[in-house]
Amino acid sequence: MVINGIVERITFHNSINGFTVMVVKAEEDSFVAVGNITSIEVGEEVTMEGEWGFHNSYGEQFQFTHAEKTMPTSPEGVEAYLSSGLIPGIGKVMAKRIVETFGEETLEVLEKSPEKLLKVEGIGTKTFAKMSEALARHYGIRRIYLELSELGVSTNMAMKLFRFYGEEVVNIITANPYRMAEDVPGIGFKTADDLARKMGIEENNPIRYKAGLYYVLWDAIGQGHCYLPKELWLTKGASLLNVGIEELEAVFTDFQMDSRIVIRPYNDEICCFPSIYFQAENRVAQRLMELSNQKVEETWDSLRESIDELEREDGLDFAEEQRESIEESFKHGVFVITGGPGTGKTTALNAIIKIAHQLGMSCVLAAPTGRAAKRMSEATGQPASTIHRLLEYSYSAEQMMFMRDENNPLTADLLIIDEASMIDIILMDNLLRAIPDGSRLILVGDVDQLPSVGAGHVLADIINSPYIPGIRLKHIFRQAQESLIITNAHRINKGEMPLDGGSTGDFFFMNCSNQVEMAKTIVELVSKRLPNYYGVDSIKDIQVLTPMHKREVGVTRLNELLQASLNPKDDNRAFCHLQGVDYRVGDKVMALKNNYQRKWEMVDEELGLIEGEGVFNGDMGYVHSIDAENETLIMLMDDGRNVEYEYADADEFTLAYATTIHKSQGSEFPVIVMPIYYGPPMLMTRNLLYTGITRAKSLVVLIGSSSALELMVNNEHVEPRYTLLTEKLEQWREVHGMV
Repeated sequence: MVINGIVERITFHNSINGFTVMVVKAEEDSFVAVGNITSIEVGEEVTMEGEWGFHNSYGEQFQFTHAEKTMPTSPEGVEAYLSSGLIPGIGKVMAKRIVETFGEETLEVLEKSPEKLLKVEGIGTKTFAKMSEALARHYGIRRIYLELSELGVSTNMAMKLFRFYGEEVVNIITANPYRMAEDVPGIGFKTADDLARKMGIEENNPIRYKAGLYYVLWDAIGQGHCYLPKELWLTKGASLLNVGIEELEAVFTDFQMDSRIVIRPYNDEICCFPSIYFQAENRVAQRLMELSNQKVEETWDSLRESIDELEREDGLDFAEEQRESIEESFKHGVFVITGGPGTGKTTALNAIIKIAHQLGMSCVLAAPTGRAAKRMSEATGQPASTIHRLLEYSYSAEQMMFMRDENNPLTADLLIIDEASMIDIILMDNLLRAIPDGSRLILVGDVDQLPSVGAGHVLADIINSPYIPGIRLKHIFRQAQESLIITNAHRINKGEMPLDGGSTGDFFFMNCSNQVEMAKTIVELVSKRLPNYYGVDSIKDIQVLTPMHKREVGVTRLNELLQASLNPKDDNRAFCHLQGVDYRVGDKVMALKNNYQRKWEMVDEELGLIEGEGVFNGDMGYVHSIDAENETLIMLMDDGRNVEYEYADADEFTLAYATTIHKSQGSEFPVIVMPIYYGPPMLMTRNLLYTGITRAKSLVVLIGSSSALELMVNNEHVEPRYTLLTEKLEQWREVHGMV
């Protein structure tokens, strides 16, 4: 049904997706209307199409699926419209004066001749300047939304596009709608293609072909590749565009002249890179070989004596491979230490740091994420930072920049990077650029864990090169053998089923094949059984990890169930509804994106108030407060930082009672609860399972299907990534005559 009315009050409006709750007056009756509309103001007339419904908490409401608004026509409507807070300086009294002055021509004056407002009593030049600026923006936005709507752009997309492009959005989209897919996060090629078709762009237009291929290549980067082979690139492009490969050959020729793309022959195939990834791999290979081949001062005899003395003083008994890793770390410009849990990486690391200090060397420690850096600092007793903070990142002209580079290098004699498996090719490029000649680099990590979220397979590629020295620690120490978490991690890595800990162990498997029951049991474990038995905190100490977002035991559903149990809705506690999710004070949350401009502050006992910028993908914390009036949330992160988000930034965070195993990389939690169930083969893998259980410090509980667990243990497939770092290390060795 269709209803016409005037907006009396706006209870809620989400500026991201347009979801609105408002009170509308039609004839003599007022009612609540709920739905999505781009922008709406009190006093505007609106025509809504929808149906009546009933909400358990809010009663009867009109739920509209489509709404169009018109400017008010009655004097009362115009007054209400102007006094809604739309224009700075116009309240109820001033609105009445304006309407009395211009009558039926009021809205036309505001839009086309705002200078006439100076005739109204109480409006001086300063007030008018603010009013005219606000009016110009308001009517400009209305015009833009109307034009985008006429192009076939939906409410949600119009808001997203306007926030990204600003007032030039219509010109940009009209000139080339495919730019959306290249520029705007969250808008893919198919969305842009649908709009282009509505605008009359033909299927065989070369602009469409080029945009499709460009999207395919960047989609591959998002999946971790640094390039695509030509044949695979064209095949994927043909599938996306629904055309033959031969039709894309001409466009491929155009890409050879495109500075954004580099096309080179390698290993008997044509490799197609985004230029920044081609250059990053080249620089990483060059710098690794340069650092690795620099001459290092020989102190071998005193080094061995230092290791012996350290054993005596600290009551240690290094395994032979541990001793070798310590000694070799000082003999090379670049050295890699890898190994699973319980193999003594941290002990070796502490020994390296102590000996370096004895030799008068300055040491700097860093890791890819805040949580990993915090773990590193706790394990070594030394300060550690994120790599981004170490390189002094900043944000300028819409680009993230590092202040530390070859022109402003780091000053450490020894740089140690932990959790190196998480480093992507772009971050490694920037890190190496900041390491000066004469400094030594030690990379520490577990190559059997999942690769980096970003493009590249850096640690594995370095280990696979015979020209970068390193060692793999395999000896599991007796104390570590007493932990079934560590024992089972190594069993899984060898393709063996994990052992159950019985009633006294730290690793348990609960058999359950029904996902609904599985989810119910997980909620019971997290909220009652584990806290009651082990004395752990349901929210701070227990982390639920799961392979996927969807399904009954996926991230989305588990977060809903766990939130309802651990932090239920309370009318006395602030909450907000953003992008289909309720956020409440006390909720466990996680950052989803790197935002180098996001400001934060924290209180340090010694330094007092500290301010900074930068929140990173995977940072976790809690909703500290919600300000509904100003539409902001304050997150208290694990490391003590207070971070403010606006409601419009809701795509930058999510609930984190449950999260994916991928998102947990670099983190450690006292207790891990993980559902095991059938899914896509690419997720039913050994290294995914291995990564998940090695996030636990004290206790692992797996719940699910034993056959699914066996399938994961036996599936050692690792999705290959298209990278050439190993080959480029070989090239640099040959071309420059390096050893």
